[in-house]
Amino acid sequence: MAIIEPSAREAVLSDIRNAALDPGSVDLAKWKGRPGEWRIRVGSWRVILELDSKSGRMIVTRVLNGRDAYR
Repeated sequence: MAIIEPSAREAVLSDIRNAALDPGSVDLAKWKGRPGEWRIRVGSWRVILELDSKSGRMIVTRVLNGRDAYR
């Protein structure tokens, strides 16, 4: 398990907030090979989330270091 440094943590939280307000403002893409999951790329970190279009909810399921995210 990797520990997110404070500066990277702030960037991750900022991109999560921005994605909630305007998904086009972040590097959001469907996660290939993982049905129903999306990812936000934030530097070397990946925020894995699910989007529920009916309720308008964005559920963050994991935050992983990029080298571990695609394993």
